[in-house]
Amino acid sequence: MTTYWVLFLLPFLGSLWPRNNSTFSKVLLWMGLVITTLILVGLREKVGGDWINYLEAYRRIEDEGLGPALRNRSIGYGLINWVTSLLGGGIYGVNLVCASVFLSGLLAFCLRQPLPCLAWLVATPYFIIVVAMGYTAQSAALGVSMLSFIFILERRYVVSIVFIAIGVMLHKSAIISAVLLAAMFFDKETLVQVKKKVLDRNPGSRYLILAASMSLLLIILAVQGPGMYQTLEYYVLRNHWDSGGGVIRVLMNTFPAIVFLIVGRRLVESDHALRFWRLVCLIALLCAPLALIYSTLADRISLYLIPLQLLVWSRTPTLFKDPVLASGVTLFIGAGYGLVLWVWLTYATHAYEWIPYSSIFLP
Repeated sequence: MTTYWVLFLLPFLGSLWPRNNSTFSKVLLWMGLVITTLILVGLREKVGGDWINYLEAYRRIEDEGLGPALRNRSIGYGLINWVTSLLGGGIYGVNLVCASVFLSGLLAFCLRQPLPCLAWLVATPYFIIVVAMGYTAQSAALGVSMLSFIFILERRYVVSIVFIAIGVMLHKSAIISAVLLAAMFFDKETLVQVKKKVLDRNPGSRYLILAASMSLLLIILAVQGPGMYQTLEYYVLRNHWDSGGGVIRVLMNTFPAIVFLIVGRRLVESDHALRFWRLVCLIALLCAPLALIYSTLADRISLYLIPLQLLVWSRTPTLFKDPVLASGVTLFIGAGYGLVLWVWLTYATHAYEWIPYSSIFLP
């Protein structure tokens, strides 16, 4: 368990780091945090519930070539396996690539928060240790989805469409990001802005770029469609899977959703961001009753809502002007997520597949 507590304590100490320190010390802190996490996630050995399945998929692609990669339920992940096998990187190469994609999205998202180390701390117990180490293909899709969230918030819709398309190729569950984009894009105010910026200024090339981007997304959705239907059939029609602890993980999104709906205007700067995160809150609240019926479906949807936890809890201390009180709130949040990690490591049904931690450096 020591390795996981090291992963947790690094951002915990970073969240207490004085905010007025030099740029060099901050860069050094983040380099150490990201590189340590990348090595521990990317070079793990036999860690995670689907380790054997991922290893068998890699070996099949290594032996048979491009065919199995293209037939993989997540084509993008299959292609990563194929390219890595050509380069002789092994399963560790695949894991490093996926961890790099996930951490890139997480880092970009955290650095946009007023207390980025606290955001990273919130992500550590479940998002990094469980998801990034256990759901390799989906973790890469989640990293891309976090980048798409950033572009949606910046109203860079063409770029967000491209990233969502990449995310869907990596794992079909990233379609949730497309739902968020569609809900924001077809908002009345957004359509007015698009008309002003795209149609009125340059009705030719920019409109074509937007249309081409939407077409790209639709093509990829069509390619991934059969796999999406199969998964939906298992989750809903047959209720084939049941996620132990799924209700608890869904509730971990529900509480920050309630907080945001109460004080959201004090947490974000723009009305556009307020509408986006309110939409995320609505989905988080809907997942709570859904988890009582289809726990795995709600659990998988909730993975894409975890950035809400990062946003709300990393901004909550800024609501308090008293620095002592703000530090106390930071410690309280850190202790809360430390408790989450302890409970998961001690009582989770599948924790034995993470314990003890081992890697190519730590057998």
